[in-house]
Amino acid sequence: MASATSPAVASALSDLSSALDDAFDVVRGPIRGWYNHVYEIKSSNGERFVLRIPKQAGFAKYANEGLKELKRVQELRATTKLPTVVRQTNKYNVLSYVPGQPLHAWDADKLSGAHRRAILDDLAEVMYATWTVSLRSAKGTYEPMDYEKWLLNEIDRGLIRALDGASGWGDPIHYLYRRAMMEKILPEIEHGYASVNYGFMQPLDVVVQGNGLSGVVDWDDARLVPGPAAIHPPLFIAGIPGWKTGAPEGMHFWKDREYFIEAVSNIDVFGGLITDLLTSSYDRQFLEMSLHNKLINDEYVRRKLQPAPRAFNVAALAQLDDFVASHEAMRGARSVAKLRERLNKLVA
Repeated sequence: MASATSPAVASALSDLSSALDDAFDVVRGPIRGWYNHVYEIKSSNGERFVLRIPKQAGFAKYANEGLKELKRVQELRATTKLPTVVRQTNKYNVLSYVPGQPLHAWDADKLSGAHRRAILDDLAEVMYATWTVSLRSAKGTYEPMDYEKWLLNEIDRGLIRALDGASGWGDPIHYLYRRAMMEKILPEIEHGYASVNYGFMQPLDVVVQGNGLSGVVDWDDARLVPGPAAIHPPLFIAGIPGWKTGAPEGMHFWKDREYFIEAVSNIDVFGGLITDLLTSSYDRQFLEMSLHNKLINDEYVRRKLQPAPRAFNVAALAQLDDFVASHEAMRGARSVAKLRERLNKLVA
């Protein structure tokens, strides 16, 4: 771990001082972060900032992709509850300081219903601003992004991973089932525009002060994706089986989820487009998250894909043909041949 006196911290502070013509000192840190060592620093006049130094060289590029999307949202200036990117380099980045305390868990025993609703009202505004950047942009909309193609690519990445034998990602046949049933969860409304997806929001990403939201931090996972892939409730109230929320076992937040959707609907000025996608998001979010989290994958397979009727396997054979046609490099793979042999036996 990079200590407050490490060469990496000293180098970052020196570079920052030169760039902003000011002196900076570490106040606190390192603080736990997924991809970064995080420090609270202050300038000579006492203004506070957040210094983030990547834990590995590859993490810097990943985080900078997320910060690019944070800047995209900031350009809209529709909300003040976001950190500002002060300086961004390949070795460190500096953001404005968001005052308050992060939520450690979305827990009904520790947060009253009124407190949770106040936070959700503020969070609805932040997320709505994030989702609608391309719809509001004065520079015009972004290139259209088709959700069906995006989701098919995500499923195929999972299928390739399973065919390659990646540990814990289950049976390749289940990804063919997903391909076959994908059409059932595609939104019926227009979904060709791009939207900023925050990523896997957790309570620690939500900073509160008093009874309300102070800001949303940690934008490393943010990416530009098709609207239906972005517009979901925060994971800690989404009710996705297998996701660890930090709340006591058996504590659910379906009413909070419904309240959040209602809060968004009250500010949705795009003919209900965002509200409709949010209301119909559960099956999409469950499938999408099953491709990124092993525990959710296990739950998805158990709840959605088992036991598999013969029709599933007939459809899976057709999907395997389509997959191979789209991924020529996999055509001669032994794992593909074994999968085809299994399916032929299942439908015989």
